[in-house]
Amino acid sequence: MWRNESVKWNFILRFFWKVWDKGIYLYSILWSYSQLGLKKQNMNSIIFFFLIILVVIGNVLWYTIKSILSENGYKVNYWYGHFKDIPNFKNLINKTNNPSEKAKYSKIYWGLIITLILFISMGIAIL
Repeated sequence: MWRNESVKWNFILRFFWKVWDKGIYLYSILWSYSQLGLKKQNMNSIIFFFLIILVVIGNVLWYTIKSILSENGYKVNYWYGHFKDIPNFKNLINKTNNPSEKAKYSKIYWGLIITLILFISMGIAIL
């Protein structure tokens, strides 16, 4: 498929640069480990370890969002309806007039979105 090894490595390096540029660096590390010849079992254990870390980060962010929403008068349930909190939090970000609070809330919001995307993509990769 490749004309020579330099073309192959050039393609791989450009691919990793694009992945880095898109902000999915963690996923690219896991993919590169799989290409180094690690056994699938070792690869799955590495992905599983990062999935647990993402679950902890996601829960901290989600319950931080729930706390912020309840402080600002939104109805929040801590046991179900988690995905209802995302549009409410986005609405709170848009209504906030203080620029420092708006920046803080935006970082929490995008942190949660990125954590969810990484969790889903890594969960699919473990299958």
